[in-house]
Amino acid sequence: MAKRLTEKQKEDILKNFKSGTTVAALSQKYNCTNSTIIRNLRKNLGELKFKELFNKSNSPKGKTKINKDQTKNLQKTNFNIKDSQKDFNNPEF
Repeated sequence: MAKRLTEKQKEDILKNFKSGTTVAALSQKYNCTNSTIIRNLRKNLGELKFKELFNKSNSPKGKTKINKDQTKNLQKTNFNIKDSQKDFNNPEF
């Protein structure tokens, strides 16, 4: 069965997208496809608002710095989650 996003994850995705996080960064963070993120955003925002925010997040103004910072933060988060899962699954833990 396909992985489902929790209501909390959907709320976080919406909040982060509104603050400028890209679809690609969100899909990486929540370990799902871009299509899943877009589908949930369209459902919660409506088509017009989604397109407006999507175009804004894809505009070149300041995008490079924001994306680099977001990527670094997501990589740290994903790294910490993976490490904690390894420790938790370790029988010596």
